[in-house]
Amino acid sequence: MYRRLGIWGRKTVSGRTSPVEGYLVDPLKIPKRLCDSETMRQIVFGDSGKHERINEVRTEAYGIPQGTPISDLLANMYMLDFDREMKGLAEAKGGVYMRYSDDILFVIPADGIDAKAFVERISLSISDYGDTLRIADDKTSIHRFIPANKGQDCRNVDEARPSKRFEYLGFSYDGCKVRIRDSTLSGLVQKIAAVTRREAFAAARRYPTTSVAQICEQFNYSDLYCRFLRVRNFETVEDKSGWTFWTYVRKIEATMKVDGRPAIKQVRKLKEQIRRRFRLYVQKSRDIASAKALSTVVVQGR
Repeated sequence: MYRRLGIWGRKTVSGRTSPVEGYLVDPLKIPKRLCDSETMRQIVFGDSGKHERINEVRTEAYGIPQGTPISDLLANMYMLDFDREMKGLAEAKGGVYMRYSDDILFVIPADGIDAKAFVERISLSISDYGDTLRIADDKTSIHRFIPANKGQDCRNVDEARPSKRFEYLGFSYDGCKVRIRDSTLSGLVQKIAAVTRREAFAAARRYPTTSVAQICEQFNYSDLYCRFLRVRNFETVEDKSGWTFWTYVRKIEATMKVDGRPAIKQVRKLKEQIRRRFRLYVQKSRDIASAKALSTVVVQGR
């Protein structure tokens, strides 16, 4: 797509004797929507054979496109009989069974049960409902919770797996506290970094003669906070388009009560992170501009 649209390709670079592969435009100015539907038909789908197609054509007579809303509905319909069997199996052991899409969870009293044999039975049972249905071994974990002085101790039965926390649906539990899973927070931090970088580079270009300290002092951070953190009482707003990650965390706290408070602590320092990253990226933008100016002077001197 980038090549067809002229965003990526071969270009000449000062100091290089031959062309190199790279961006032909400023990466920060690449729009989220790369092109309109007509250009998409021409660039990607070949415009009814006039151009070479660059999309992959699937010829299988089964399956549905990835990411479509109907996938959850069909999965739940398809797995209904399996769910009934697993629910009965868990209740017979004095436990509970839950499934959200492809995430399966059993919570069962540990007395008188061989956990690994139980998992093997589930793996065999699911194949009865579809020849290609499998339980992924590398995504299966068995945790044992033992009463302790404060709450519980969480232990992974499989010694080969280092994780000491039980994880399910974006949360982790160590026997005492419920936290937002590290991978979920990591994704949030990456989004914050990308947005902050874009805003910082734009501010540095807009005020080329203003010092880094002055730009950081005068910048209106509220717009950045609005995208991720609490800026007003979103909890009473029905329109979900106004929700932020903070709204999500507050709902965690409201649902889990005391157990959900650690999640609030995990995001309290995000404002500080945004400000620190903004200063870092403004300075980085200035460093890049200085390096380009120095390169130009050296070339002219030759």
